[in-house]
Amino acid sequence: MRLLRRLWDRIRRGPVPESAMPHACTAEEPPNPIMYTQRVLQPPPMVCTHSQSEGLHVTDEALTLVTPAEGDALDFEVSVWVTWCAQPATPQNDDETLLRAEIATLRSRVRREVHDLVRAAARTIPAHRPELAEEEVQRALNGRYTRAVHDCDRVIVKVAARTWVSLTEDVRERQRKLAYLIMEEHARLQLTKARVERLGAERDVWMDFLIASDQSWRGRFAVLLAEHGTNAAEVILAMQQARKGELEHFVSVLQMVDNAQKAANVNIFDLVTGSDKVIREAFERLGVELSPAGAMPWEEQG
Repeated sequence: MRLLRRLWDRIRRGPVPESAMPHACTAEEPPNPIMYTQRVLQPPPMVCTHSQSEGLHVTDEALTLVTPAEGDALDFEVSVWVTWCAQPATPQNDDETLLRAEIATLRSRVRREVHDLVRAAARTIPAHRPELAEEEVQRALNGRYTRAVHDCDRVIVKVAARTWVSLTEDVRERQRKLAYLIMEEHARLQLTKARVERLGAERDVWMDFLIASDQSWRGRFAVLLAEHGTNAAEVILAMQQARKGELEHFVSVLQMVDNAQKAANVNIFDLVTGSDKVIREAFERLGVELSPAGAMPWEEQG
C-alpha cells in the first residue's frame, strides 16, 4: 500500500524538476533565534516513537571502541549500536532515497560524537567496573540524543544509541583470578557456618543426653549396653560391683563422720536428721529406695 501511494503521488505531481531531486542537506542549519530558544528552554522531545512503517528506520552494525578507563592505564571495550529514525517533514519528501542519503551524510558526524562521549564517560570509571562504565556511557548517550540530530524543512532525523561495556582480556584475566579467590573465601565461610551449626546441634543432643544420664546412676551402664549389647551379663556385673564399691565408700565416709562427731560430743541422731537431704540424695544415687521426706519409718507403721 505504501509503494502504491508513492507511485500515485508521483503520477499526480508529474515530472520532478532537477532542483527538487532527493538529496541530503549539506549545509548547516541557518541561525534561528526562535528555534535555538526553544531547544534551550523547552524540555527535550521524546525519542523516536514512530512505527516501522513510518519514515525510515536503520540500525547500524555495532561500533566497537577501545577507550581508556580511569587513569588511562587500562582500557574498556565498548560496543555501541546506533539506530536512526528519519521522518519526512512533509508528505512530498517521503522518499526512501532522500532519507537514506540524509542518514549517510550524518553518520560520520554522529560516530565522532559517540566516540567522544564514550571516551569522556569511560575515563571516569575504574577499569574493573564495566557495569558502572556502561551506565555512565549510556547516560551520556541518552542525554545527547534526546533531540533530533538534524531538523530542517524536509527531513527530521533522530538517533538512539545502545551500549555494552566489557573488560579487555588482560583485565578480565586478573578479575577472573580475583573472582576465584572470592569464591573460595565464600566457600570457606559457608563451610565454617555449616561446621558451627553441626557442632551446636551435636552439643544440644549431648547436653540432653548427659542431663538425662546424670539423673540416674544406671545411665552409664545403659550406654555400655547400647554400645555392647551382646555383653549384657558383663555390664550387669560391672554395675553391681560399682554399686558395691560406692556403698562401701559411703559407709566408710559415714563412719568417719560418726567418729568425728563422737569426738566432738554431738548426737548422731541430730546429725542424721540435720543432714537428711544430703544423705537422701546419696542413697538415691546408690539405688536405695527411701521413705518420703519428712516422715520416719516407725511413724508410718504406727
